[in-house]
Amino acid sequence: MDAGGFVGELNLLTGQNVYLLCRVREGGTVYRVPPERLRQLMANDVELSDVVFKALIARRELLQRSTAALAVEIVGTDRSAAALALRTYAARQRLIHQWFDADTPADQAMMESSGLAAEDLPAVVMPGVTMRQATPGGLAEKLGLSYRRSSVKPVDVTIVGAGPAGLAAAVYGASEGLDTVLLDAVATGGLAAASSRIENYLGFPFGLSGADLTDLTGLAGRGSDVSLVVRGPDIAAEMSAYLVDRLLVHPRVTVRCRSEVTRLDGGDFLEEVTITDRTADTAHAQPCAGLFCFIGAEPAASWLTGIATGDDGFIRTDVQLTDSDLGPAWATLGRRPLPFETSIPGVFAVGDVHSGSMKRVAAATGEGASAIASVHKAIAALA
Repeated sequence: MDAGGFVGELNLLTGQNVYLLCRVREGGTVYRVPPERLRQLMANDVELSDVVFKALIARRELLQRSTAALAVEIVGTDRSAAALALRTYAARQRLIHQWFDADTPADQAMMESSGLAAEDLPAVVMPGVTMRQATPGGLAEKLGLSYRRSSVKPVDVTIVGAGPAGLAAAVYGASEGLDTVLLDAVATGGLAAASSRIENYLGFPFGLSGADLTDLTGLAGRGSDVSLVVRGPDIAAEMSAYLVDRLLVHPRVTVRCRSEVTRLDGGDFLEEVTITDRTADTAHAQPCAGLFCFIGAEPAASWLTGIATGDDGFIRTDVQLTDSDLGPAWATLGRRPLPFETSIPGVFAVGDVHSGSMKRVAAATGEGASAIASVHKAIAALA
């Protein structure tokens, strides 16, 4: 690093524990800027913020391809759900890490040197600590990335779910002076982060890329033959047109409508599936190493008790609520639910969990931002 440059890594913004050290080779003066002061500076100086943020992102990408990736070593097998959860968390958090496949001879040597056995997997090896049967939550705790309450003062708004709607609500809430906390079980992005490309978002004519973890066309692009089994008569009935067009023209994707997967076979792992054509009433078996189920979204709202939902479990709000949905608390408040407010006063639902939502990024972003206006009104009514 030459004179006038700055050192630092993305953990200055994320709060991750320090995992890299620098060595001074020549005499000079170092000016230390505490992380909190850096965040304030970036919030007040837009141009400087852009330069620093791009540099930190670029450094993390370079570090991922260097020996620094050995700071977090994830060990497991490709067919382990627990290992996949760890890898997904690491990828979504942009963690500097290295993956070791316990099924390969080369990586088995790494396991032996770390004192790991098959029953310890998945495991995470870091300087000075080895986590056996590791989970994303445990790894987050070790890295300092889990939620840490900074004060005893109640926050103005707590947002659960960091998808497009939650992120928009958090940004608008914080920018308008609300003390805001954003919580997510994995990382920011929600389902949008698991999409290979989002092509229906205004301002991005070539689409927005997400993590390529479970995308069907991503599998086909890596040389795998993919059968897309659709129970209905038409793939286009409930799928965006640009996705339908991509699937239908891909040489390695076969779309089978009016069909169902009716049997799974294999030993320790899946080896074969049976697909039944309901029109011809015929069944055929084909080799298969991986089965992905996309047979309907379920709202992750079971942790919310006593809230009004539709028959499908999605949360109803404002004008969707009937008088029978509203308890005595509303009579005390003397008002009806605000836009996006649920049957529980002060609890709002936006994005995919909201009944009747469009399941589109742009719509979710708009709902999240708009809900903050209702939050302001609800807080003002309590004053």
